[in-house]
Amino acid sequence: MLKKITISIVPIGLLMLSCNKKELPEKEVNISFFRYDSAIYSHSWDSAFVEYVLDSLYPAHPRMTEDFFIIHRMGKPTDTTAIENLQKLILQDPYMQELYDSVKVAFPTEFVQKKVKELHTALRKLKAIYPNMPDYQIYTYVAPFVYKCFVDSNILAWELDMYLGPKFKYYPSLLYPLYMIRKFRHEYMVPDMLKVIMENLFPPPDPMPHLLAHMIYNGKILYVIEQLLPEYHDTILIGWEGKKWEWVKQYEADLWEYFLKHDLLYNNEYIKYRKYVQDGNTTAGLPPESPGNIGTWIGWQIVRAYMEKHPETTLYELLTHPDTTGQYILQASGYRPKAGWLDFLN
Repeated sequence: MLKKITISIVPIGLLMLSCNKKELPEKEVNISFFRYDSAIYSHSWDSAFVEYVLDSLYPAHPRMTEDFFIIHRMGKPTDTTAIENLQKLILQDPYMQELYDSVKVAFPTEFVQKKVKELHTALRKLKAIYPNMPDYQIYTYVAPFVYKCFVDSNILAWELDMYLGPKFKYYPSLLYPLYMIRKFRHEYMVPDMLKVIMENLFPPPDPMPHLLAHMIYNGKILYVIEQLLPEYHDTILIGWEGKKWEWVKQYEADLWEYFLKHDLLYNNEYIKYRKYVQDGNTTAGLPPESPGNIGTWIGWQIVRAYMEKHPETTLYELLTHPDTTGQYILQASGYRPKAGWLDFLN
């Protein structure tokens, strides 16, 4: 089953090493890399395409080919009619050809290989944390703006047309909000992929009991990713522009007081608390300067406080702690941001 990342970047100049990030050991993990986009889009428009898929592409890359057909809603790659319909879409439609041409220019193979190398380094660290992590086959593909990336068992795939930069001409017509489009750039490729990998290896509690549990789970994922990517600034990991991040840093204590004052931590109605743990341009009920996903950021700070206070805790122990409510992490963290004055409510 495909695990997708929701369409969910600051300038690369903001990258820096945080004091919260530590050097991690590494353990080798085998990966392979294949440009599925090139293999399928560069094929000539002729009757040999069906034979190419059946006799070459599908046998060599069965799971990715099945996923590719699912994404395009084309049936099974063993069905000649489905293959012919896919051929018409990707090789005859000028719009799709133009999209692939844009990807070729923006993502030459040498550039993508650098991203793969960066991901491989992070995966070696993750393998040391979780030895049962599988080896991975990494793919790139092009589709009509479906996922940013996904994981399916040991398949990792980046949809490169979702990383063409916020000024790419077709993004505005897709009606995505600006806070999403701002992150359609290559700086997010590796963090995006690690997020779906982590959520696949360490899935959230089901059901999620309340907001606090959701905050702590998201905070754990972000904390581990920041250890895997020590060169990335917080703004990229949380997905905020710099001024949003500065606002939250300024009002951290006020935000915590706001959560306590309004009894939000143990709210168990997802439809009411989701605004605090989902991406967005702002958080309803808070000033317009606020970002979305504030609950996730606070959960991240709680986990940071916990790990600083309990340095003997391994990352695996953090991720697999039996308390799925988040209550233990909160109490043991001693999280108490400096007193604020609720200035943002005035």
